[in-house]
Amino acid sequence: MSCARCGCVVENTLHVLRDCPSAKHVWSSLIPHGINHQFFSLNLRDWMLYNLRNLWKYDGMFDWPCLFGVTVWGLWFWRNQNLHNGVFTSKSNVVMDIKIRTEEIQKVNQSCLVHVAMKIEKYFGWVAPTWPWFKLNTDGAHKSSGLSSAGGLIRNCNGEWTIGFGMNIGVGTITGAELWGLYQGLCLAWDNGIQQLQVEVDSLCVTRLVADDEIRPNGHASLVRGIKELLNRTWQVQVKHVYRESNFAADFLANSALSLPVGLHIFNSLPLGAGFWIRHDSIGVSHPRFVLA
Repeated sequence: MSCARCGCVVENTLHVLRDCPSAKHVWSSLIPHGINHQFFSLNLRDWMLYNLRNLWKYDGMFDWPCLFGVTVWGLWFWRNQNLHNGVFTSKSNVVMDIKIRTEEIQKVNQSCLVHVAMKIEKYFGWVAPTWPWFKLNTDGAHKSSGLSSAGGLIRNCNGEWTIGFGMNIGVGTITGAELWGLYQGLCLAWDNGIQQLQVEVDSLCVTRLVADDEIRPNGHASLVRGIKELLNRTWQVQVKHVYRESNFAADFLANSALSLPVGLHIFNSLPLGAGFWIRHDSIGVSHPRFVLA
């Protein structure tokens, strides 16, 4: 196929991207001085590698591999616009567009490097407390119908079931369900005489509400106040946020509570289905999750 722009008998890839006079005019405005001979003499493969590996700076601001790539794309695009749509773009407009697009790409890349933290894969699972501590895990559940529930369980240093609960709240919010789970779990631990308790919840919102010195006026203020009162009693309690991968047993109890009558239900022995998650946690099963490095 011949070149419709310059009449060259053979229009191959290298002709379109570099050797056609219209392409050469563009490159002559961009390539550094003193490399013309080498730039226009290499075969296609070597030409590509030579430019993509080079660390030149154009005008002190454009990375050459980025500018080169945008120019190659632009030359192919404008050739097709001219050939198929009859659109002619002047050399000065082509060069201007290349510089604008290159600047935009570099800004996006720099912004990502500054603001987007790298994530790495880590494994998380439930970990038993050390003696003589007990561990309380709680969770809330909320369905699209508006119904909410909560659940939780207390285990000893051997990972063995001590006591648990499920609560069908009825209509509510997810934050309310998470708070109810924490409140009922703390009440249960206190009533059973536990004096050293580690608490794990997978709601960052709840842990922040509880840790905040000020009780903010919202629909959950009474629950937050009740939780703080429990935490301030004469016992040792540590409240910690964990990922869902460390809280599957409580998640199971919270979701199961939706099938129970409205109200609080205490489980002195393992409810149906919970045994799987107790065994799952006791043998140290963990699950992958991508987290910030």
